[in-house]
Amino acid sequence: DLESTIVDNLRPVVFDKIDGSSKDEIGFIAEEVFELSPTLVQMNANNQPEGIHYTRLVPYLVSYVQELEERVRELENG
Repeated sequence: DLESTIVDNLRPVVFDKIDGSSKDEIGFIAEEVFELSPTLVQMNANNQPEGIHYTRLVPYLVSYVQELEERVRELENG
């Protein structure tokens, strides 16, 4: 399903912002996330990926955790 595909393919990284405003940020690369789901990405004035709407990731993560919890219960109960 969609949330598994997105969560399974997210690649956490440490990066420096392109504009030099900060270093050692922890997150995801907007261009990579755009390939998974454009709605999770903020676009700049040139319509290029610029940042990530991290709050939009929350529903995918919650659904993914719920799926995992269900699997764990099934495995524990045989």
